[in-house]
Amino acid sequence: MGKNLKIKHRDLNQIQKQVVSQCMRNLHFSFPDGEILNSDKSQRILPPSYDNWEQYCKEIERRFFGEDAHSDCTQGQRNQDLLAWYNCMKSPGIITFHLKNIADFYLYIAYRLLQNGHSLDEETAELIAYYVFKKTLYHHYADFNRLFSRNFPGYNESEEAFAVACSRLFLGFDGDGSTLFEEFCELAYQFKQRGYKDWVDHKTENKFKQNLKNFVGYPVQLINDNFMNTLIPITFESLVSILENPNVKFETYEARGASLGKGLGII
Repeated sequence: MGKNLKIKHRDLNQIQKQVVSQCMRNLHFSFPDGEILNSDKSQRILPPSYDNWEQYCKEIERRFFGEDAHSDCTQGQRNQDLLAWYNCMKSPGIITFHLKNIADFYLYIAYRLLQNGHSLDEETAELIAYYVFKKTLYHHYADFNRLFSRNFPGYNESEEAFAVACSRLFLGFDGDGSTLFEEFCELAYQFKQRGYKDWVDHKTENKFKQNLKNFVGYPVQLINDNFMNTLIPITFESLVSILENPNVKFETYEARGASLGKGLGII
């Protein structure tokens, strides 16, 4: 198996284009057309030093990473502070992307990266699309398993930790190891809320595979030294297979009202 996921879905490219387009529209807040997209790394472009930029960043961190973020959510429930959500399979499952929230979230990421001297292009916005997609798609894997195994646990906070870790693992497989990529990940995975923050327990590839095997809920008689070396790769390959061939439908959700940044006078 190659490390890069080869996701086969006819609608994925179209959804990715919508996410990237929404993000890039937010990026043109106070710059001449195209200036912020300059890919020349020698040119350090910084956003305007508005006082309310830090207010904006604190609000984004509270909404998406704070200790109480998503505390009232259950699986499939729409929430004003979710980037996307998954509705259980009724052939197919449904992944809904909240375009406005994703764009607000990306504006925060972009501002911080620009502060650190990076230049941005559409590839940075594509990272957001895959970040959201790969995290949400893990819930499809869990949902699929629950249909066929009574031992697979129901939805709980531990599933969110695995979803975040799955996103980070596969994003890392696709990443280029650059400073920009690493700083992007530091910003995007700073979770402090229950469940989500425990993703660090599955942070490395080996830990993720080992812990996923334990989470799946195999019968006790199988969890012994004779089967261990077989179960770990089988479990991971089944995850990859479902992620590469998801039985899902994609939707977008466009909330009414102005962007948070627009409300603060930033864009």
